[in-house]
Amino acid sequence: MPKIDLHGVVDELEPEKEKYTKAFLIGKEAFVDAYNIFMDPDFQSKKEWKVEIDNENVKIHSKHYSFGNVFALKVWQFYKVTVALL
Repeated sequence: MPKIDLHGVVDELEPEKEKYTKAFLIGKEAFVDAYNIFMDPDFQSKKEWKVEIDNENVKIHSKHYSFGNVFALKVWQFYKVTVALL
């Protein structure tokens, strides 16, 4: 049975869910990638990140990693959105 350990939290697939092994392990890899980005000192300062949009409401940065581009969004104003469900 596949088992993963992320920062001391252990999770194991049950035998009847073994068909999800690939997705389980890909999820772990994605979590590790995200954690490494968030813990990078340059993430908070956005040093070496490209500014894509910068206006009075939002600022968007991007940075290329080996697996693709990552975008970071910061919003200053929130807008109320009304959604009508039909």
